[in-house]
Amino acid sequence: MVAFEPGEQVELRSYPSEYGGTLGRLDGFDDRLDICRFRAADTLSDDAGIPATLGVAPDLAGEKAAQERSFVLSSDRINSRSMAMDRIDFGVREGTVEVWDVVNDNGFLHNFHVRQTSTPTFRVTATCDRTHRT
Repeated sequence: MVAFEPGEQVELRSYPSEYGGTLGRLDGFDDRLDICRFRAADTLSDDAGIPATLGVAPDLAGEKAAQERSFVLSSDRINSRSMAMDRIDFGVREGTVEVWDVVNDNGFLHNFHVRQTSTPTFRVTATCDRTHRT
């Protein structure tokens, strides 16, 4: 939720990464990108409220995992396979619980997201290792 003042302009901007990358400029780590500009109207209503709770995650304590999966991100590959937008690697049955272990195996920064679905994340354990493997 974002509160704007009448007539306010706010820019969402990406700045160069402090972590760098194995290919430096070629990876885009030196780039500053203007992503989006918000322009609030000169007159704004004050009737929009912020809900007390934005959402409640289900309690999965004690739930048995139907499947455990590992994902190793390495360069432009996941589990040694190039990403392909026309390929479905696996499906997950609605209502089941899965445990996913996601590992970045090199010095490239990676985002990780699931396409065409809603996937709640309940716990993330991460470390930032600034050393790069070759």
